[in-house]
Amino acid sequence: MRRCHKHLACFLLLSVAFVRVANARDHTLLVGSSVLRMDATTVVKPEYPPSSFSRHHEGPAIVEVHVSQKGSVVAAKVLEAPDAAISDAVDAALKKWSFQPTLLRGTPVQVTGRIVFYFRIVNGKPVVVDASLDTRKRR
Repeated sequence: MRRCHKHLACFLLLSVAFVRVANARDHTLLVGSSVLRMDATTVVKPEYPPSSFSRHHEGPAIVEVHVSQKGSVVAAKVLEAPDAAISDAVDAALKKWSFQPTLLRGTPVQVTGRIVFYFRIVNGKPVVVDASLDTRKRR
């Protein structure tokens, strides 16, 4: 049990240090995907492109998302995707997302984080997996 408390204390200290570094830079915070997903108010599921499905292209699509102080997506850069069509589908979907503004000491700040979608073919059908879609608004 003590080991758990030590890890938690280290995590909290590193989190505070990280926020201070980010605040000193340019008021853009780097956040994890779980933070982005918790703050998402509108989530649009990417479509599995028919061309990717017919070619049996599967795998993760990793996207770096930049969110403004107001909670809108300023930029979505696909870092990795199985093909260009999947990359385009993810990019188009993420530009429709919106977020609650992230506050740092009561002031809205920009955030940057990564979101991962998994494009799979299950029992001959295309599936896009993202855990946040089960609990967030869908379009």
